[in-house]
Amino acid sequence: MEVEKGKTAKYLKEKRKVPALVLENLKEFTKIPDNYRNDALAKKWELVSEVRDAVLAAIEPKRADKTIGSSLEAHASVTLSEAHFVAVQGLELNDICIVSQCDIVKGDGLSVTVTKAEGNKCERCWKVLPEVGTDKDFPTLTLRDADAVRWYMQQSKAA
Repeated sequence: MEVEKGKTAKYLKEKRKVPALVLENLKEFTKIPDNYRNDALAKKWELVSEVRDAVLAAIEPKRADKTIGSSLEAHASVTLSEAHFVAVQGLELNDICIVSQCDIVKGDGLSVTVTKAEGNKCERCWKVLPEVGTDKDFPTLTLRDADAVRWYMQQSKAA
């Protein structure tokens, strides 16, 4: 049976008794105004996505041979073309690629080398960093997470 465009959700609800949650995925998205379009931003994130894909692809063989378990145990050394280098400026590439450590250098093209991250695993964010263990109050956390917990504790006392 052929269903008219735009009638799919209604047909499934009435004839097939499909749950409402599934039907939400079939709704059409709101039309975005043309003045919201930003081709430069879209191109930047396309380049960032290419870098992320390259890092994730380089991690998989290391996971397969058990050098690392999760991507947060990885240290990615990334060589970037000029365009990719400009695109990632100001971004936390290690967070975007879900790795603990990430070094970037400008070069000819895009290439990635993955090694096991050095340091200890943070109990809060699970990143592997050399700084874990250096905070006297929170020796199992990164400095960033130790500051966040310290701030939270101060806010809790003030309330």
